[in-house]
Amino acid sequence: MAIVRFDKDYQVLQDFLPVEQMMRVNLPANGNDTIYSPSIREALRMVDERRRLYARLAAPYKPWILFITDGAPNSSDDISTVAAEIRSKMSAGDLSFRSLAVGNFESSALHRLSPIVLRLQDQNFTDYFDWVAKSMARVSRSTPGQAQQEVNLGGNVRIDQDMSRFNNM
Repeated sequence: MAIVRFDKDYQVLQDFLPVEQMMRVNLPANGNDTIYSPSIREALRMVDERRRLYARLAAPYKPWILFITDGAPNSSDDISTVAAEIRSKMSAGDLSFRSLAVGNFESSALHRLSPIVLRLQDQNFTDYFDWVAKSMARVSRSTPGQAQQEVNLGGNVRIDQDMSRFNNM
């Protein structure tokens, strides 16, 4: 797992490490003056590099990017190019990209980036990360290329229903 923080800029807070070796980080919500594209491009670069490493080791690997935001992209941030890059990588089977919205988020921007947008009903992330852990465990026990059955969401996590934007971009 790795962590890239973003607001008006981005910063890699944690490069790839096993979860049990990661340091605790505090990611304060910062509202709507956010620039998505550079942080997503950095995350895409990082997972491409990691995927190539695993390919050299003959280990099947499909990285996940979990994009968590409480706002909207800055009006100067045109997310069209990065959204197209995400769609391309997902179509090629090289990436799974999921968005999690918290608080007063802009739904339309997230649906341009992600086929599935989840929203948190409050500020408790426990149910979300439980879902991620269960999903990853299911993937790790599966055969490469095998279709995965989704793990049921629980607690305070819901699917945001405007799914038409991602497929029609």
